Amino acid sequence: MSKEMVIQIENARVEMGSRTILSVDHLEISRGERVAVIGNSGSGKTTLMRMLKGYVPCLEGKVVVMGDVFPIRDPQKMKNHHRHIGMIHQHFDLIGRETVWQNVYHGRLGYVSLLKSVFGVCSERDLQICAQAIHEVHLEGKQRRFARTLSGGEQQRVAIARALAQEPTILLADEPVSSLDPALAEDIMDLLVSVCDAYDLTLMMSLHLPELARRYADRILALKNGEIMWDGSSDSLSNDRICEIYEFMGTNGVVNGNGTRASRSAFTWPYGWQGQPLPGG
Repeated sequence: MSKEMVIQIENARVEMGSRTILSVDHLEISRGERVAVIGNSGSGKTTLMRMLKGYVPCLEGKVVVMGDVFPIRDPQKMKNHHRHIGMIHQHFDLIGRETVWQNVYHGRLGYVSLLKSVFGVCSERDLQICAQAIHEVHLEGKQRRFARTLSGGEQQRVAIARALAQEPTILLADEPVSSLDPALAEDIMDLLVSVCDAYDLTLMMSLHLPELARRYADRILALKNGEIMWDGSSDSLSNDRICEIYEFMGTNGVVNGNGTRASRSAFTWPYGWQGQPLPGG
């Protein structure tokens, strides 16, 4: 049985001024895939994600995300679209003067009325989902801490929990570990892929290093000047191929040959999401 396609792009082009910054002839991504997008700064990685989120319009072509055909002109449809696409940023984008709990609760705002959000009125389900998201990133004891007092790794865990609280179908991670040291980066990547595997979320993550992409992704897209120059499985990304990618990216890199893929572990979820059965249940 073929998997559901959650992202379909045909001949899409994004311009800034008179310059084309993204041009995708064909791209399909199915539900549950882990896709890494690699490339230098300015290669179009962030633009691709922002287009899928609905922040950047395409000048022409066809973009369909979870059945929604872009551009989405109806405000309610766009609100629903944003609910189901979580996004994690390089610099966390937390509110420093708010607590861990408050930052995670922001992930629920797409489901509550303006009046309830202003007065902080939470339903029992909202409370459960936020508590579970915090539990999954192992920050239960730090719910009352202000975000600005946390380490970089802890802040990115809060950002992941906030995205999970949205009940996403697709998770976009834009350079999620480039601000972290290597040891913390591994912890965050392990957490990110484990959460997505546990709930069959589609994960698209932009990364600078092909070796990191090979370890954590099923599939790798290499971008240069806004175009997809290579699209293949991580298993087919040999050391020689990595060297070729470095060459067309114009980057000097050393391949150590130790890039192994992360294991597909599963978390235990006491609460259901999106009306689906729990993993293993």
